[in-house]
Order: sequence, then C-alpha cells, then structure tokens
Amino acid sequence: MTTIRLSLLIVPLFAVTITEGAELYHGPPASPLSWSDMEPKPGEVFSSPQDILGAPRLPVSVKLVEFTDQRPYGEARRQVVWLARYDSLVVHCGGLTASIALSLAFESATGRLLCAFTDPSPKWARSTDPTGDIESTMGWKMYPAQYESLHSKVTDVIAVMWKIYNADPGKVGQVVIRPRFNKNEFRTLVLHTPPSNVWLVEVLGKYAGERRGDVWTTLVIAWRDGDLEQLFGTVAP
Repeated sequence: MTTIRLSLLIVPLFAVTITEGAELYHGPPASPLSWSDMEPKPGEVFSSPQDILGAPRLPVSVKLVEFTDQRPYGEARRQVVWLARYDSLVVHCGGLTASIALSLAFESATGRLLCAFTDPSPKWARSTDPTGDIESTMGWKMYPAQYESLHSKVTDVIAVMWKIYNADPGKVGQVVIRPRFNKNEFRTLVLHTPPSNVWLVEVLGKYAGERRGDVWTTLVIAWRDGDLEQLFGTVAP
C-alpha cells in the first residue's frame, strides 16, 4: 500500500509538458555548475574513459578543474575533475536534430562521469519563486553511480528527455545529466523494488509549469539506466 500511495503522489508530476509560457521573465543564466582551472601535476593526464557519450568523438578540449555542483545528488559538492568539451554534437529526436556543445565532468582520480551538461543559454527563463533546495523537494536519496555497470549513453538520455518533455537541448536554458545510484529511499521510506543506476536530468531555464499562479522553470526527471524507463521526478522553481 505504501508504494501505491507514493506512486499517486509522484505520477501527477509527469503530466507537465514543457511548452512556452504566455509571459516569462528572462534573466542571466543561473547554472548550478561552476569551476576554476587547475594545473595538472607532472605526469597527470586525461585517460579517455569508456564510450559513455554515445558518439565516436574526441573532445575538442580537456582541462583539469576544481568543479562545483550546487546540486550533487549524493556526490561531493566540490571535486577535481577532467572537463572534456565536445562541439557540434548532433542529437536526434524523431525527425528533429539539434547540434549542441556538451561538456562531461570526469572525476580525476577514477574517471567516473559525475555529470554532463550543455552550455547555458543567454536566454534563461526565470521562475517567480526562488529555486530552493531541489534535492529535498524531490525527496529521493541518491548515491554515486555504479559506473562500471552503466549501460545508457549520454546522448540517448538527452534524446528521451527531448522526446517526452519537448526539451530541445538547443533551446532550453541548460540540460544537466547526472548518473547516480538509486536505492529506492524516498524520505523515510525504503521501497521494495530493485535498486538501479539512474540518470537524473535537469531541464533548466524553460517554462515547466505553474503552481498556484507561480511560474516554475525547472524540471527534474530520473530515468532508469538501460531501458530508460521514467521513474520519478519533480517540477521546481
């Protein structure tokens, strides 16, 4: 019975389709990601990880940085990473295509992917409320992904988000993709379903719905790794 009630609480969040609002306030980008360049130690070089991008590409640039993620979802907020950038990456969604720049942040010591993200758009739709603590609002506790068993590719995750939620990665404020491990812990409950790797996708800076007259511009959806089944999510300012 607990699982059924919980599903009823979460399913209505999926009814939101990202479309343009009638009146939106646009402001400067408000990405949760930032970094500062670092000098590698002698002999410290980037080692290309497994093909997690989903496209046979080499990055156009790689640099060592101190990376800060304001919403790390179970990872450390600040880490040293190799930041690899890919330009003119084509993502397909049905008959539509988008050519985007995408950056991937790999933990420097292990090569694990912490997150991937598009460039922040200068046209960033702003919510009428402060963003707040999205992780607490969502209520699901996340852990670092079991990287060796990840199956889905970053471009596939972007494509499914675009298909289901009209989240064109070339037109929204920013798309942030984070692989994590889900033990099915929702607030104080532990659900009796198999744990799995998931891909947490944030669509930022685009109309995502309205609550009691307030415009919200953040959508977070978790997709199960492998079959990319939609599991849970939230709409937030």
